[in-house]
Amino acid sequence: MNFQRVTTSDTIELVDQSEEDKSTDFLSKNISSRFPEAIAAKLCRQFIDINRTNLSKVGVEARTKYDGSKVSLTFTSSLNIGAVPLLSPITSKHSISLLPKIRKYIS
Repeated sequence: MNFQRVTTSDTIELVDQSEEDKSTDFLSKNISSRFPEAIAAKLCRQFIDINRTNLSKVGVEARTKYDGSKVSLTFTSSLNIGAVPLLSPITSKHSISLLPKIRKYIS
């Protein structure tokens, strides 16, 4: 078997019960275009569509956000924690990991 090593840049870490905006750089890091935000928006939609099932396994919802100049992914996590592999919209391979973690409380 051929296993691909996942680096920390390929991991999306979330804290439980939170909403976090993440850069789309991990989706389009090897693509150059005259219109990078248009490409990023398309890749975000594809990323969400092909990973909807795995995202729901850990209670995470994802949506595309555009603030007028930059596209990002907004993840909303629940109480669930764990780890799931996510498919790349470019290669259709599991090259990204999602890791919703428990919140650390200071007592």
